[in-house]
Order: sequence, then C-alpha cells, then structure tokens
Amino acid sequence: MSSRSLVCALFLAHVVSAMRIGLFEKRDDPSLPQRLTIPLTFDSQGRYVATVTMGSSNPQHFNFTMSTQSGFTYVGSTQCSGCGGAALYNQSQSPSASGFASDTTVPLLGSAASSTIIKEDCMLKTINGSQWDYPNQTIVVINQPAQGQLAQVSNAQVGNGLSGLIGLGTNRNVPPTGSQAIYQAQFADSIYGQFLERNPTQANFSFGMQLGTPLNIPRVNASGPPTIAGDPGALHWLQPDSSAYDPSKLQWMDAGPPSGTAPFANSTGDWYVSIDGWVLVSGNNHVSNSKSVVATVDPLYTEMYLPQDQARLLHDAIPGSTLRPDLSSLGNLSEAWTIPCNASFSYGIVVGSQTFTVDENTLVLPQPDGSCVSGIEAWTDAAQTQYVFGARFLSTVYLIFNVPRDGGNSLGIAPRAGGGSSSHAGAIAGGVVGGVAGAAALALAAWFFGFRHRAGAHRITAAQFDAGAEIEKRGSGDARVQPFPLGGAPTPTTVHFAHAPESSAGSGSGDDALSQVSPRHAVFGSGVHDDDVAPPSYETSEADRRASQTSLALPAGAAPPSARSEKAQLAARYAGEGPSSSRAAPYAPAVPSPLSPTFSEGQAVEEPAASGSGSATMHE
Repeated sequence: MSSRSLVCALFLAHVVSAMRIGLFEKRDDPSLPQRLTIPLTFDSQGRYVATVTMGSSNPQHFNFTMSTQSGFTYVGSTQCSGCGGAALYNQSQSPSASGFASDTTVPLLGSAASSTIIKEDCMLKTINGSQWDYPNQTIVVINQPAQGQLAQVSNAQVGNGLSGLIGLGTNRNVPPTGSQAIYQAQFADSIYGQFLERNPTQANFSFGMQLGTPLNIPRVNASGPPTIAGDPGALHWLQPDSSAYDPSKLQWMDAGPPSGTAPFANSTGDWYVSIDGWVLVSGNNHVSNSKSVVATVDPLYTEMYLPQDQARLLHDAIPGSTLRPDLSSLGNLSEAWTIPCNASFSYGIVVGSQTFTVDENTLVLPQPDGSCVSGIEAWTDAAQTQYVFGARFLSTVYLIFNVPRDGGNSLGIAPRAGGGSSSHAGAIAGGVVGGVAGAAALALAAWFFGFRHRAGAHRITAAQFDAGAEIEKRGSGDARVQPFPLGGAPTPTTVHFAHAPESSAGSGSGDDALSQVSPRHAVFGSGVHDDDVAPPSYETSEADRRASQTSLALPAGAAPPSARSEKAQLAARYAGEGPSSSRAAPYAPAVPSPLSPTFSEGQAVEEPAASGSGSATMHE
C-alpha cells in the first residue's frame, strides 16, 4: 500500500469513528435549550449582582449576588429586622407564592439563618431585557440573617443594596441535618434540579461564567472609593459561549465534595476540584507545588485564599512583602500581605496540560495611602488545606459548569478568547524526515486518532454544547461523586531563591540547590480528565526525565508518583521551575504542540428572545 493510500485509509477511519461517537452530530430539536446571556453589574460593595424578579402576577425586583457554596436561592423578608438598606420580599403581595416549610432554619455561610421556605415563580433578566422564567423555585425567605463569622465578613449578607443570593450549588452533597428543625436541602430545590424536572428530555444543565475584573475595595483607609468599575461580565446561561474561550485549551475536572472540613462549614461542596499544582515566579525566585491539591471556585469572594504555609512561601519569594493580617478581606478568617507596588511576579495554576497564569496586573492592589496589597491571602487557621479561587482569578479565565441529571458534576476551565493566561505545560520533540520517519509519523497519527476517538466518548466538547447535544454520562454510573480526601503525604513543594542558603536537597549546593520544603497536607485525586494526552515521543522524554530525577526522594512509605502527578511536575517545570534545573530560568510559556488534541468547536448559538415578561429595567 502506498503512503497516500495509507493516509487516506487512516483519514476515513478517523471520520467513521468520529461519526460513530457523535462528534459531528448536529441536532435540530427545537426543545433543546439555547444560550441566554445574563448580564452582571457591580453594586456599591463591589459584588457581582443579577436582576431577579419574583412573583408572576405582582412582580418584585431584586439584586441578587451568587455563590457556588449553596444550592438554595435566598431573599431577605420584609419581616427581617436586620436586613436594612435593600429591597425586601413581601410574600403577602405575591399570589404565586406558596408555603413549603415554615419557621425553620437553613445552613447559610457557616451558620444557620431563621427562615421560611416557599415556592415562588422567578425570572432572571437577560441582556436583551427579556426574562428567563424558572417557576416553582424553592426560595429561602430570611427572617433573621445568619450571625456566623463567615456570614458577617462575606459579601452575601442581605443589606446595603443586596436583597439575596442565587445558589449555584446543587444540594446533592448536603449532609443529613440530623434535626427536624433544620431543613434538609434536596437537588430538586436547586435551580438545576427544577430545570431538569421541567425538561425531562434534557441530560444536563450547563452554563459559562465570564466575569469582569472585580473592583478593588480599599483595605487601608477603607472609606476611600473603590476602583472605577469596568464590565462586570455575564453568565452564558444554558449553553456556554464557545466564542468566549479557546476550546483547544479547555481542561475538564471532576467536581464534588471534600471529605474533610471545608473553609466554608455547611457548604454543599459541589464544586471542589483537584488541580495539578502551581508555580510562582518572582524575578529569579521560584516556588512550586507539584502535587494535586483541592480547590474550589466562588465568585462571591474576591481574592485567592491558600493554606497558610503555602501563602507564606509565596510571599517570601516576593521581595518587600510584609504580613498584614489587619488588611485581610475576610476579617479574622484570613491574613493578607502588603507588597511593593512595582512588584513583578506571576502565579500559575496547573490543570491538565495547561498552566493558567495571573500576574502583578491582577494581583497588585493599590490602596488610597499609596501602599499595595497582594491579591493572594492565607487562611488564619493553619489546619485548612484547601484553596479558594475567587473573582480575582476567575476574571482571567472562562469557566463552564456542567450538572448532569445523573452522576457527578464537572468543571471546565479555559483561557479567554483572543489571548489569555494559559500556556501549554509540555513540549513535544520535533519531527523527523525520511522514509522511516514517515512510517513513524503515520503510526503516530494512527495512535493519535485511535486514542482521541476512544477518549471522545467521555468528553464534553464545545461542539456538543453549541449543537445542543446531550452530554454523555461520565464515570461508572455512581450518582454521587467520591469525596476528595483532605490530608495525606506531605506535598513536595520546592523553593528556589536566587540567594538561598545551602541545602542538602538538589543536585548542587549554595545558590544552585533546590531546597525541599515540607508544607502541610497534600491532596491526591484524579479529578482532571487527561484529554490532552501526549504521543509516544512525550512519554519517552518523560521516562528519561524520571530516570534523572533522583534528587527529590519520596517520603517514607509513600507510593510512587502516578503518571498524573508526574505530568503535574512537568507542567510546573515548563511553567518556570523544575527539579532538574539548578538555577532559576526566565519564565516563558512553552509553545503549544500541533499534535495536542483539540475540542471541536460548534457554531455559535444565536440568542433568542426569552419567554416570559417583566421589568426590563435593572433594579438599582
């Protein structure tokens, strides 16, 4: 068989296989949801808010913020004496409201709130002024606000222009309350659960989140004005917008509850994921963590919150940083640092084959007195091992939330379209020429197509979203996600300062050594879907690297690192740090490989006029 015939045969096999798993399938079912853009605005406190209308016949209009830490929708009641300074819900004026559970308490931001549970018809305002109806929604009507510390310092407390909160959780992972006085949340109480009940043919609820840069609320001289607001962003409701991100760099992670104590007590834990590590580069100083850690995302919180020892390591690498617990954004729950206003550094989060990076333009926050505060904070509780990425980081990426009817949630992350903060975490050896090399290239192509089609049956692609296709079920069929373990072997964090003291770790001494740091607890998981798996040349280079990497010894009794954890180490290496390098090198993203699998991109969905009616004016 000639080379041309062989190439044609491989291409035909590729097309047949792709058609078999439905990658090219387009559906014209008018019942499938089309994308709606839900515009966000900033209120006076810098919170992202959306306009929610409650009541179908006598509508009441409110500004709600949003959080991933609950699956409930909350609204302040006119009976709430501690909910001043905001429009409040009057149930007696809404004929469409019906009682559901009275005089109960519900978990809210780490404590309990006195409330009444009702069913009410609700609407979300879209960008064209129409409304997206979601009737018969479970609503928590707050009679007295929660009094816990987190509730007090968070941005979700009703008042000062904020009427309530849209819960972006699912309620699937809420532990039993153990008390009849506390309402037991169910999946059907969430926005997703109600939507899937109303649309029995839908396999999932999906939406994209494209946040604008958050406001910089002053910490020093807090009476000073916040930064001038830019575009707050939007939610791409029911369908992500593939034109808003780079589908070729989209990375998927399983999402679920942590198995230990979360920073947000009583949270639903729906959107905890396992990331592959991180790296910070500040001049010639490098700090990296090459093991999986558990993190969650929540637009309710502005900054990035890390375990105490990790955050201190990062700021030790930034010359001139000073610990200032009094300037934290969460009161006594977190601690902050001042940093030089001309500081230059980058912090990258490794997810699969990509490193998502934020730099000083995002993380240096000027204050009214001329000082600057870091956008990375630490938990005051040294036992907290989880990472919380707030709007400061989320505004630099595009997020896709997927909630299936059955099975576990998944979270997608991608760089924004038109450039972004992502770089490829690996490098692939260059090509070769000649007859033997041509045969090897064909074999590699066959391997690549075969892998891609085998893995394709378990992917969620941009084409499937934009074509309206039902997203295939994932995993083994277990309807509950296995919790991410908290604790375990020490995380192998490496630190390389330009003038570090002599250390026994590493291949050199003095300035040429990598000092081994023993932080708190590592979290091991397999949440990232390895959609971007490297071809054999990459695996060979990995084997060579592992053979030469003898300076980083495993802790006593620890299992050998998995392929995923090794991949995370390589990702950190190409993000600017590596166990095999003796001196810090300039940070430079690697060039994406042309052989990296990409996700098919579907046609953009034209936004329709939403059903329902209501006020087209934003309630201020």
